Amino acid sequence: MAEATLYDRDYYAWTQDQAARLRRLAGERANLDLDLENLAEEVESMGASDLREVESDLANVLAHLLKLELSPARDLRDHWRAEIGLWRGKIALLLDQSPSLRGRLRSDRAWNLARRVAALSLKADGLGKRDLPTACPYDLGVALSDD
Repeated sequence: MAEATLYDRDYYAWTQDQAARLRRLAGERANLDLDLENLAEEVESMGASDLREVESDLANVLAHLLKLELSPARDLRDHWRAEIGLWRGKIALLLDQSPSLRGRLRSDRAWNLARRVAALSLKADGLGKRDLPTACPYDLGVALSDD
């Protein structure tokens, strides 16, 4: 069986590599009838959209972990846990397809979004943004674990 290509091993890394190659080709002023700079931008953005999706799903996981920890509501806990499982599964699939995304994750950006979302949800419980930790209390391993 042939060795797996970068495309097969790490889609995100492949998009970034291909964008760089297209830009290099454009810089060499290759006599091709292609819009190389915009092609490079589009290929690069394909990988970036996966990164945004992982960070968005991570923000949802973190917001729900906060709600589980801080909300006195009992009737929504199973629903929150199910949603956490769904988002963790989606993140795992994307990281399997593009392992290099893990190193590009901005957990601080995901945490800021999670905090805002959780604050809106916890308002009904009498809690606000000021009641939530400013630093993320969950490390990435905990946030992405199956437990």
